[in-house]
Amino acid sequence: MALPADGTPLAAWIGRPAEERRLSLADLMAGVQDYRRVVRGPVVAPSRDAGVLIPVFGDGHDLRILLIERAHDIGSHRGDIAFPGGGCDPGERTSAAALREAEEEVGIRPASVTIVASLSTRPIVSGFVMWPYVGVLPTAPRLDRCSPEVARTLVVSAAELVADGRWWQERWPAASGAALDFFAVPGGVAWGTTGELLREILQLCIAGRARRTGPDAM
Repeated sequence: MALPADGTPLAAWIGRPAEERRLSLADLMAGVQDYRRVVRGPVVAPSRDAGVLIPVFGDGHDLRILLIERAHDIGSHRGDIAFPGGGCDPGERTSAAALREAEEEVGIRPASVTIVASLSTRPIVSGFVMWPYVGVLPTAPRLDRCSPEVARTLVVSAAELVADGRWWQERWPAASGAALDFFAVPGGVAWGTTGELLREILQLCIAGRARRTGPDAM
């Protein structure tokens, strides 16, 4: 299953009445069943693989997603809203790096995570090739275990992300005119690669809803 980069399914979903937009963990689990990862090569050389975890969990009928805000004074991508992750150690698998970084950065135990999808790779201009993994948590994580590289953690619901005015796209000349995704989140804006991944997660949920209920129910 290929998801369109222009956000068409998400735009149509946001156009629905607000009370009908809720998306659940069950929708996401249904949506990832047909997903096929695309592996894209690096855009600069030399490059290094990085594992990234997209931690999600269910809260009633609403999907919830954990994000971090990177520290403003150390590390790379300072102050960015992102997902836990970082570069692979020599010989380390990208999925193992994603789990290790999530534990180091926000205290998520690897044994508590069930990886349900490997999303398409994202080469970034800083020289990394990002390998994103969707990991389901059994319960809401503790949010008080941050490394010095993390300024704060935050949990956003799918309902928040599809609320009026929370998502938009902009075409940037610096990105070869590509449409970049932006999401307003508590205390900041998630954009760039993080915004693209959030859109992809939401579009997988929308596809999963159609799979669960049939296209006529959409």
